[in-house]
Amino acid sequence: MTILKISLSASILIIVIMTIRRIMLHRLPKKTFLILWCAASLRLLNSLSIPSHFSIYTLFDEFTRKDFGSSHASGATFVMDMADFTTLSGASATALDYKIIFRGIWLIGLTACVFLILTKHFRSLMDYKASLPVDSSCVKLWEKEKRMVRKVEIRQSDKINSALTYGLFHPVILLPKTTDWEDERKLRYILAHEYAHIRRFDIVYKWLFAAVLCIHWFNPLVWIMYTLANRDIELACDEAVLQIFGSIARSSYAKMLIELQERKDMPAPLTNYFSKSAIEERTVSIMKAKKMTFVSVTAAFAVVICTVIVFASDPTSSVAEEISVAGQEISLDEGNAADGSADMIDLNNISMITNGSTVHEIKNGHMVIYNDGENSWNLTQGEIVNLQVKIDNVLKDGQTAVIGYVVDNIYTDIFIGKIKENKTVEFTVPDDGEYTFYMIGASSDTMNVQSFEVNKFL
Repeated sequence: MTILKISLSASILIIVIMTIRRIMLHRLPKKTFLILWCAASLRLLNSLSIPSHFSIYTLFDEFTRKDFGSSHASGATFVMDMADFTTLSGASATALDYKIIFRGIWLIGLTACVFLILTKHFRSLMDYKASLPVDSSCVKLWEKEKRMVRKVEIRQSDKINSALTYGLFHPVILLPKTTDWEDERKLRYILAHEYAHIRRFDIVYKWLFAAVLCIHWFNPLVWIMYTLANRDIELACDEAVLQIFGSIARSSYAKMLIELQERKDMPAPLTNYFSKSAIEERTVSIMKAKKMTFVSVTAAFAVVICTVIVFASDPTSSVAEEISVAGQEISLDEGNAADGSADMIDLNNISMITNGSTVHEIKNGHMVIYNDGENSWNLTQGEIVNLQVKIDNVLKDGQTAVIGYVVDNIYTDIFIGKIKENKTVEFTVPDDGEYTFYMIGASSDTMNVQSFEVNKFL
């Protein structure tokens, strides 16, 4: 899949999560939404691929297959005048130019986002390095009470106005120098919140969301996801604090948040800030916080599973391959051959290659026609022809393709199936004539063809 297709596909999941969040924010454990945002992020990174018959994309493919099949007669013949390639070549070149331009724009945006985020992050780290140790009896007592797997350092700085944490392997809780060290209750709230960030490895989530934002900077829904995901990180930590201190602490904890919000400054993008989220949403969430129960945990589990299965999964391979190969049900058994697969190809998705040894790509639903230099192959009836295809396989089970020949402007499939790095297709020439050969991409991912060779034997 291209970045644009991945982004558009994941956008559906983002909208669904936003809807669930709006309805269920005060009814489910807050970590539920963080898990859903992680699923969306993995989807955007093309790292989450779960085939499911219940996937919305499976249902969409089924609908498309039925609708497409109703408008295409089985066994239809695809005929095209080869002279059309004069116009087609110009259109393909223009499309290639636009593709290069779009990739350039995307790369500029990616570079800019990475530069801005890392610049802000490292500048902030320079300020944090100038911090000083904390000498407070309350802090020392809190450290003794905690059994920490990772040693946590607590420091103070005059360059911040609100507490934050940073560091993965050597985490640091950084407190403002103006902190009231005698107010033990408030100090314990802050330390409990920041320690929740450390214990949950929230810095990893922030790196994940930042990486997704940089890659999909052009998608406004990803920016919304980034904002809401960071809010949910804070809400989950607020919930953890209330689990420690009990519902009786809701009012005092919410009051402390409001006081700290008044002193808020701009946070670094890859730190966990005590008051980063929208204060109103956090305050309401704190006041409506409910004790976690078996029912709420079960409901959260069901929401996550159902959302992932329906909206974060891929269509089942059988349906996807039927759709990709042709507008009719075709078995993809090895060596299966059929007529009419080419009738589903849009003219704008056809290109011609005169040198089969040139490395090239074939996207899903695209066709490449191969010539012998500037000419076709003059073949005689009864000759045996071997077509040798070599691809750079990126999928464990191979990639699906259709291979066939063209003679007298009639397209005939001779192979439909999986190709794993190398594939040899052999057929006997049915009639004398001028032959060219074609390959259609029928895999969900772009096929990288290393070579396409034609060898004939008497």
